[in-house]
Amino acid sequence: MKESVVRKLENLVERFEEVQALLGDPAVIGDQDKFRNLSKEFSQLEGVVAGFNAYQQAQETLESALEMMNEDDAEMREMAQEEMKEAKGEIERLETELQVLLLPRDPNDDNNCFLEIAVLLRMNLHLHFYLPDHEDQVDMGEGWVVPVFCRNRAT
Repeated sequence: MKESVVRKLENLVERFEEVQALLGDPAVIGDQDKFRNLSKEFSQLEGVVAGFNAYQQAQETLESALEMMNEDDAEMREMAQEEMKEAKGEIERLETELQVLLLPRDPNDDNNCFLEIAVLLRMNLHLHFYLPDHEDQVDMGEGWVVPVFCRNRAT
């Protein structure tokens, strides 16, 4: 991982600890707006900090496995080689996870979203009359496939 990314993660860990301390401060607890904002920031940083801590632990495991490779015992070297393989895989996985966690958040992520499905319902009602009996789903185009849940048959 690049040194600049590691420094950024270390700064985020410091900020996480600072926010954690502020959340225990009685003055902050009394100010509901500040407490809410800090709680939100705390929850956003929590996943990044946990991922970075796991990354550092995997790095330490890799370093200890490298030291074990210098042992005279063949069984210890074999065990160290297996640990190195596992640690490298874990480090790669965590690096990818941390890169995703460090992506900038969309400012609209916290906004509510309303989804109108009335059009699909109306279309589904129309499809009841035109759908052949053997069809159990309808291709709406552009990759949208709508399953047919019930059929009304004219008597």
